[in-house]
Amino acid sequence: MDQSDKADNKKSFLMWRHTDSIFIKCLYMLAISSALTIGLVTYKSTHATEMVANESILKIGTEVTRQLASRNLAPLQFRKSDDISQILQSSVDEMSGSASGALVMALDGEVLAEEFLDGESPDLALEAVRAALDSGETVINAERLVIAIPMYIGADRRLIGAIGFDWRSDVLYEIAGAQNRNSLLLATGLGIVMLVVVGFLIRRMVAKPLLAVANAMNEVAKGNYDVEIPKYRRGNEIGIVARALEQFRDQLAASDAARKDAAMKSAALDAGSAAIMIADANLDIVYASSAVLDLLHDHKELISERSEGFDPESVVGQPIETFQLDASMERGKLEAIGEEGYDASLEMGGVTLSLKLSKIDGEDGVRIGYVMEWADVTEERLNSAVLESLDT
Repeated sequence: MDQSDKADNKKSFLMWRHTDSIFIKCLYMLAISSALTIGLVTYKSTHATEMVANESILKIGTEVTRQLASRNLAPLQFRKSDDISQILQSSVDEMSGSASGALVMALDGEVLAEEFLDGESPDLALEAVRAALDSGETVINAERLVIAIPMYIGADRRLIGAIGFDWRSDVLYEIAGAQNRNSLLLATGLGIVMLVVVGFLIRRMVAKPLLAVANAMNEVAKGNYDVEIPKYRRGNEIGIVARALEQFRDQLAASDAARKDAAMKSAALDAGSAAIMIADANLDIVYASSAVLDLLHDHKELISERSEGFDPESVVGQPIETFQLDASMERGKLEAIGEEGYDASLEMGGVTLSLKLSKIDGEDGVRIGYVMEWADVTEERLNSAVLESLDT
């Protein structure tokens, strides 16, 4: 990599770091949209996970509580509190901290056994068990995940009591929360990877081409019309900009070449002895050589008698009528002159100035201006008059 390439890369890097960079703004918008998308998906996922977790926990909890009720039917029937306590204790221990405790209440309202972890209150379980005894149906406190099931025996389904199981919702929700955090980390990681990939693509497909076009534009602005315009697919926007820049460069190059050509011709005319003026299509003077200005300065006073306030230095930009030529030099006739041109003269105070006017037509035949060649023919006219008088 040469020094110019390194300089371009450094310049590009600094431009991308600028807060007004389109590349940085695209990354900002992409990051914001990715964050919003990840947040929305995570929220929906968390909500859905909690709902599924609740349903699963209630379903599993109800089934476990039913099995526990079946195991306690015989001890409850004979009111064997120790056996019931042993079954409840083993069941709570098997839950590995997922249950706060359990209790069994007889039909008369006596709590035959209750086993709860240290610091856990049986109040919600008691409330649910009493409700199950009163209604004869399963009672579920979904907020706390307390399940109470009435216990029946015999073919006639005689109600003898109820069992309540209090699940530790905080532990179960912590498990669900851990799963949600894992999902969030995964979504965030995928979002970062997507941001990097899309950022790389934006840099490669948008930012880098735009910088290349901008660098080429800067070179054109400096007058380097030989700079190569980056070539991109002509169907996209950057290709359209590049093509417009290429056309603009070619037009500027042509204009610059024309300007230099005009400057050289002007210099050649100024260096020559011919007294030349150039007028545009409207017969307004746009150029006067040094020789013609000297000629006009020599006869300034006489010309001022015909054209008040005449100043040779301000002749450029003035109409040809400033010189008040003879009546035959009318604008309509000048506009209609042919290939042979038009001759006129300006006589004043014994001085005669001749004017040879030729048309300038463009390649399409449209009139673009006139060339006027001036000459002081006073002495020539005087010599001709002397010769004519001698002949006679």
